[in-house]
Amino acid sequence: MATTSLPRFGIWALVHGSRAALQDPDEPYDASWARNKALVLEAEQLGYDSVLVAQHTINPHDASLDQLEAWTASAALAALTSRIEIIAAIKPYLYHPVVLAKMAQQIEHISGGRFAINLVNAWNRPELERAGIGFPEHDERYAYGREWIAVADALLRGETLNHHGDHFRIDDYALRPADPFRARPRIYVGGESEPARSLVAAHGDVWFINGQPYDDVARLIGDVSARTRRAGQVHCVSACRRSLLRGRRRPKPTHTVRISLHSPNSTSHCASARRRMSIPTL
Repeated sequence: MATTSLPRFGIWALVHGSRAALQDPDEPYDASWARNKALVLEAEQLGYDSVLVAQHTINPHDASLDQLEAWTASAALAALTSRIEIIAAIKPYLYHPVVLAKMAQQIEHISGGRFAINLVNAWNRPELERAGIGFPEHDERYAYGREWIAVADALLRGETLNHHGDHFRIDDYALRPADPFRARPRIYVGGESEPARSLVAAHGDVWFINGQPYDDVARLIGDVSARTRRAGQVHCVSACRRSLLRGRRRPKPTHTVRISLHSPNSTSHCASARRRMSIPTL
């Protein structure tokens, strides 16, 4: 069943400075904590619904320029804000899932249930290769990411985990305190390849896809929605068009892509899992 709802609007944190600075000499290339704090506080005041804090250890455009650290910044933003959803991106190769799940659960508590994870299976090759971590091929990265998020997902739900996989061995592990606000923080997943669709069907609450014709979006979501979810999970998938919101005024949507599909047996959790963050074309 397909449903529609009013759009939600989000901003990108300027983690590596404003992209407009690459073309506009009057726009400062500023990735400082002070600038990002001011941006997010103003976005919340203006009524924006979410902020996505992209994660890089080095600036992906110019390694000589500053880069905001996503997770420490997200924890600080969680303490400073009261309403806006804070979405922190994560590349699985940079953190063990047990450590990252504990960090995510702490920010969930700090924010009062407003935190979310954006799983990114890496694209910034120099960031990983220069650190000696390595940059596996596409499908291998997704296989690693799928096992990684399976571990993190279970721990975020408060489960006692025993997991013996290709990449991780975890015995009798549980994180406390558990999430008092909901089952776990929301999980956003990006990518449209076959491994990406399989991953979002298994663990994603929100699917970031690239802008494309509406009918193509409907086919993508139809494919993911038909896939089997993990037992006990509500089958609920949303698509959000990714774009960069610039300026100080809340924009009116000029073209949005957002469809939610859910099973007829879904419970009330589906309403909270379905997202409404359609973003206008700029």
